[in-house]
Amino acid sequence: MKDDRLEKQFAEYFENVNTPCNITADAKKYVKPKNAYKPTLVKFLCAAASFALVLTVSLTVFFNVRFSPSDNLAPEGGRISYYEETELSYIQTDVYGVSKIDPSLNFIKNLAYGGANVKDCEVGYRDGNLAIVKTEISMLHSLSRYDAEIFVEFTDVNSVYSPLKDYREGTVGKYRDVDYYLTRETSENGEPVNKLHFVYGGTKYYFRVASADENSYIKCLEMIIK
Repeated sequence: MKDDRLEKQFAEYFENVNTPCNITADAKKYVKPKNAYKPTLVKFLCAAASFALVLTVSLTVFFNVRFSPSDNLAPEGGRISYYEETELSYIQTDVYGVSKIDPSLNFIKNLAYGGANVKDCEVGYRDGNLAIVKTEISMLHSLSRYDAEIFVEFTDVNSVYSPLKDYREGTVGKYRDVDYYLTRETSENGEPVNKLHFVYGGTKYYFRVASADENSYIKCLEMIIK
């Protein structure tokens, strides 16, 4: 049964109640507003990540180019091609005859004058052009024995005698502003072996020196680079 008197009392009560303003303010704290800046922030972070990636790639390219071996070792704008022994025709000459072929070969004659035992030189021609000179030496110096295979190559930087390809795989060093490749090995009898390659005056030099002197390659550099 409807109680008219009780209903009237409740209506009068709610009409006289004033809701404190701080109640609605506190309630607003718990309602998470939509972040209008979130899409902009995401775009900014994506752009920053893209910039960092581009910067990293650019620096990598720069340092690989800037600090790679100098031009006297690097290929001249192309892939290295290797020629084989079968492409060469040879003549033999002694230490005096070889010095007349090219001034860069005078050091072989000087080694002989200095007491080294120098074998006759093999002079290889490819397509009628001087390609490579080979010889072997043995000598004593400062109580150390040096046994060396020597190759002097006259082809362009991109063209390399196939048996010498691993000479370019050594550690890069510098002597009097000339870069060189050095590979250290050990012979079967336990003796240190230095494999040295460098370019000087447009001529390519290769030395394989077996000696108790672990730094025998330095004497080769000193002999050629003045």
